[in-house]
Amino acid sequence: MFRAWASLLAASLEAHGVDPQRAGRLATLVVTATEGAVAVSRAERSARALDDVAAELDALVRAATGRDE
Repeated sequence: MFRAWASLLAASLEAHGVDPQRAGRLATLVVTATEGAVAVSRAERSARALDDVAAELDALVRAATGRDE
C-alpha cells in the first residue's frame, strides 16, 4: 500500500518536471512523514503534527516542482 502511494506520487512529481531519482525520494518522504504525523496526531489527539507536516511538505513539493510562488 505505501509503496503504491509513493509510486503514484513519484510519477506525478516526474510529470511535473522533478528528476526521477529525486521524485522517488520525495515521494517516500511525503508518504512516511504523513504516516508518522497521523500516528503522532492520534497519540496526542491533536491535528498539530498533521498541520505542521502538511505545511512543510507543501513547501518542499512546491520548490521541487518550481511552483514555490
